[in-house]
Order: sequence, then structure tokens, then C-alpha cells
Amino acid sequence: IFARRSIRRDIAARAHMEAAVRAAEQRFHAVFDQTFQFTALLTPGGECVELNDTALAFVGLARDAALGRPFWELPFWDAGDRGHVLDAVQSAASGAFVRFESTVRGRDGATAVLDVSCKPMRGSDGTTTMVIAEGRDVSERKAAEAALRASEGKFSGILAIAADAIITIDESQRIVHFNTGAEHIFGYAAHEIVGQPIDILLPERARAAHPG
Repeated sequence: IFARRSIRRDIAARAHMEAAVRAAEQRFHAVFDQTFQFTALLTPGGECVELNDTALAFVGLARDAALGRPFWELPFWDAGDRGHVLDAVQSAASGAFVRFESTVRGRDGATAVLDVSCKPMRGSDGTTTMVIAEGRDVSERKAAEAALRASEGKFSGILAIAADAIITIDESQRIVHFNTGAEHIFGYAAHEIVGQPIDILLPERARAAHPG
């Protein structure tokens, strides 16, 4: 009787432990799959152990078709980037934190610029047991930066051809732009005057009052 009770207790304890493990796995997948950014868990050799729903949905790939494949061979990487991804995974497996940008392609031809990081996850002995690869979509930021560069280029072009003196200053009233027209009128080259206080261009009598 004692033996039977002991066996039942062992079975109940094991069942409780298995239920706790299943619950923990469910919580992990709930968080892992709902994250907005692309996330993959890789072996130190670079094979995919997990790939979250965000990445799978973008590339149109079933989870079973991704797991076990080398990360750099997944179809969303451009052929020219795969060597870079391989190097990043190998560096992370060696213990380094690696970060780079890459353009990826989705199933419908859409592209996204990812800020990708690969970082090692270490075991108790300090060796790398897994590589965590994450990709944050920075497409909107890159587009905004490109638009800003285009706008600044257009602005600089207008400044350069204007016959009038056009000068801009920062919050400290130091000169940040000094166009060709200003060079002709004031007699300074732009490289001589940029960074100087605007007061240098004013008559002596106006300098005290101008900052106000």
C-alpha cells in the first residue's frame, strides 16, 4: 500500500511539473509571437530553432519550413546580404554583439529596412548556447532621413544661386548658413564666417541691442 501511494505521489508530482512546463512554454510563445519586431532563436551553428509570427507572416513562410534551416538561407535576405548575415551569426556565436542594417523582401514584393542585432545567450559555463537574432523595422525612419537629405539638398541649392544675402543662425545666434550672395555683399568666405556670432556682420552701434 505504501509503495502504491508513493508511486501515485510521484505520478502526480510529475504531472504537475509537466503542466507547469507546458504553461511556461505557452507564455513564452505568447510573448515571442506577439512581439512587433522580427525575432529568431538560433543554434550556435546558425540553424533556426524558433522564428516568431511577425517574421513568418512577412516572408510568407510556414514555421516548419523555417525551423532547422540556416538563418542566412531564409528567403527574405537578399543574396548579397547572406554572407554578412552568416558572419554576424558566427561572430555572435563566438560571444560578440553584432548590429547591422539590411533590406529584406516579403512574399508580396514589399521591402523593409531592418536594424538587425545578433547577440549570444550563454550557459552557466560561459559558452554560447543560443544566438538571439532580432530585427526592428526602421523603414519609416530611413525614408524620413532620405527625405530630409533631399530637402536639405534643395535648400542648399536655392541658397547657392540666390543673389540676395541669405544667412541662417542657430539658437545661440551663430551663423550656420552663409550663401554666395552673402559672400559677395559682406566680403567673407563661407568657411570663414560659419560658426561665428551674427554680431560680426552688424555695425558696432547695433551689436549691443541686437541679441535682445
